[in-house]
Amino acid sequence: MTLEEAIDESITKILEINPDLTYAEVYELCSDYLLKFNKPTKEETKIKSLKKYLGKFFEIDLFADEEPKPEDIQPSMSPLQSIPKQYFQERSRAKKDYIIKIHHLDKQIWKTILFDDANLQLRFGDEVALIWKNGSGKSTLLKMLIWKEESGFWMIEIADWVKIWYLSQDLFRANDEHTVEEEMKTCFPDIKLAMERLEEIEKLLSDESFRTNVSVISNECEKSISVTQSGFLGDASKWHIWYTKDSSLHSEWQIIQKDYHSLLEEREKLQDWLRKENGYQKRWMQIEILKYFWFSKAMLNFKIKQLSWWEQTKLQIAKFLIQEVDLLLLDEPTNHLDIEWIFFLQRFCELWWKTLICISHDKKFLNSCFNRVVEISQKKLHLYEWNYSDYLHQKEKNLEIQHKNYVAQQKYLQQQEAFITKFRYKASKAAQVQSRIKMLDKLDRVEAPETESDPKKINFKLSQRLPNLIMQIEWLTVWYPWKELVTLPNKIEITKEMHIWIIWKNWIWKTTLIKTILGQLSPLHWSIKVHPDLRIGSYSQVFDDLHPNDTVIEAVMWVGISYQDARAFLWTLKIDVEKMDHKVSSLSWWEMAKVAVTKMLLQKPHIIIMDEPTNHLDLGSKETIKMMLEWFNWVTLIVSHDRDFLEWTSNMLWWIWDNRLTVFHDLQRGFQELESSCWKG
Repeated sequence: MTLEEAIDESITKILEINPDLTYAEVYELCSDYLLKFNKPTKEETKIKSLKKYLGKFFEIDLFADEEPKPEDIQPSMSPLQSIPKQYFQERSRAKKDYIIKIHHLDKQIWKTILFDDANLQLRFGDEVALIWKNGSGKSTLLKMLIWKEESGFWMIEIADWVKIWYLSQDLFRANDEHTVEEEMKTCFPDIKLAMERLEEIEKLLSDESFRTNVSVISNECEKSISVTQSGFLGDASKWHIWYTKDSSLHSEWQIIQKDYHSLLEEREKLQDWLRKENGYQKRWMQIEILKYFWFSKAMLNFKIKQLSWWEQTKLQIAKFLIQEVDLLLLDEPTNHLDIEWIFFLQRFCELWWKTLICISHDKKFLNSCFNRVVEISQKKLHLYEWNYSDYLHQKEKNLEIQHKNYVAQQKYLQQQEAFITKFRYKASKAAQVQSRIKMLDKLDRVEAPETESDPKKINFKLSQRLPNLIMQIEWLTVWYPWKELVTLPNKIEITKEMHIWIIWKNWIWKTTLIKTILGQLSPLHWSIKVHPDLRIGSYSQVFDDLHPNDTVIEAVMWVGISYQDARAFLWTLKIDVEKMDHKVSSLSWWEMAKVAVTKMLLQKPHIIIMDEPTNHLDLGSKETIKMMLEWFNWVTLIVSHDRDFLEWTSNMLWWIWDNRLTVFHDLQRGFQELESSCWKG
């Protein structure tokens, strides 16, 4: 690109956002700036320097068109380095102390009671982690906050100035036919309508036939009036007769002239409104921000349904980031993000100064971002004014106190009921019996603590013994016919009792590496030595090893165990007895996950390979699978971005970065390097 082309391109961009400026004014500014350079200065240097200067002067990024495609971006480039700070700055001020008040909330779905006389009040600026097991009503509560439902029995009161944004697990279910660009332009609907009308007006004003009619009729009127006035000068009556004869021509001119001037007036009003509302900047921003989320220009024309889950999640985050949102609701936001974007979301939540309510089962994420915890238990909303770690400690203490009070009250109730039963029909004790009955009726009962019991240990030990070295991989390169994806170190030895955590970006084909190791895909070149008796078990996040028409019992019995043993295993893992005879397709995600892991481990493999085992699991289900893996005393290779889960189940790290795999035998050192790289800048 030449210097003149760069100047022209930059001026065009600036005028889109600042239409009140002229081309000549900006060009003069460019010329004045370029005078400071000596003649020998390279043209490329002048272009870069000028763009930086203009970008700072007009608060615009003139390097946006030089955005690389996602596959060309260096993985070391952290999004935290590139996103402008302006997107994190506050945009509005709270007008009241409270933002949400929930009074006497009752909610029932079919036969399941989710809330019974629940109450909650949140202040502006509270950052709340909404927790408890799956099915307790967390997502339902968020949806109720959006709808602001009311009834005669309960009410959700939200301050009237509040603007809400909801990042749901469903993402774009309703409008997945939109392109990425169309979806981003829904961020500011008023501005979108104003810009569309402005384009219509510009099209009308620039229409050749419209301008020709104006010009022809105007000239004819002026010519007729000029001739008539010169020919009948001094004879007003004759001039009036001509004017009457040609009144149709003059009327047509008046109509066209009126339309023309009304369009000019409307255009001016729209431009003034857009400048006042910062509309030109917002219009540019809603597309500009996508480059910080690694959306290429070509992807702007992709339909939403063509994007992966993690790309859809990033698109939603980009949308709420540029809008003046006061209350942000996040429903499992980390489920489809890779580790770098989890760090980004974590950083964003730390910088978010307004109210935030988030459902998540990522302990690290919860602990770093939130200053309040709302627990849904016993059909009530319990507010703890601590972060997640402090909540766990306080919760444990509260449960101990509640358990002691419950036991003491049960003992007291048994004593009183025994007295009532013994003396109910004795006349001399009748008054005492009635007094105690009334007292028990008025007594506030202490409910038994609602806790999640730990699963009983299952023996997954193998009877067959293998040597220490069970797999040796040399010169492995994972590839597709058109591209080399990942190159492993020259030699990797996998020994028994290795628990390996594999981590990388979502778009670096993690599933391809897993399938290559499993022998389902051919590598570019490799040498692999595997013990002949080695059994490999695999777990897929889409549960492709489960048959949807099998019952839960049948799915587990496939491994060759009896009906009674299958029921015992499932009961140990807290699968409801009533669901054991249901079809697998009727289970929830977290229930299918436990069944799939159980089936895999009961086959007693020597090495298990798992792809994102914690997606969609609540904290209790994660703890169950975590314990199952702790009981497994052979090799695990787990692809996951759940840091807490992996710290408990792994002792070494495989980190794929820049298409190369680095092995860290010290898990903590590897994770520190990973964290340092993601947070750099």
